[in-house]
Amino acid sequence: YHTTITQKQFHYLLNGISTLSKNSIHRFLLLLEGRLEFFLTRINFVPTKYFAKQFMTNKGIIISDKIVTDKTYVLKPFEILSISPEQFHFLFFSLLDRLSSGRVVINYPSYIEVDYTLLQAAFIKYPAPKEIILPVSIEMDM
Repeated sequence: YHTTITQKQFHYLLNGISTLSKNSIHRFLLLLEGRLEFFLTRINFVPTKYFAKQFMTNKGIIISDKIVTDKTYVLKPFEILSISPEQFHFLFFSLLDRLSSGRVVINYPSYIEVDYTLLQAAFIKYPAPKEIILPVSIEMDM
């Protein structure tokens, strides 16, 4: 979910950070989890982060009643994401197609709430270290 780098590269980055402190790893992961492009991918609204960036460029994302085009936007707790009316049908049918072909697994973490009928999602809270789903195994005891 986090990047297009390989698991080995991601693990290497995290090992470099772990020499600072486990708290800095957690802050790094919180930054990734809150980034809009990764959030959109995690909740399966878009198939890839590149699609997410393009979707933001086309003014398809609304957060707390404001259109967001900033590709580096980081969500804050209790912000509500929705899809612009102009892009709603395109995204809805794209998601429906991916669901029917088995290319989507609906399994979002507990710190996210999603309504797939309305295509809305909320970033409920900053996740605890154990709640963050990672592509590699990392010791996150704090």
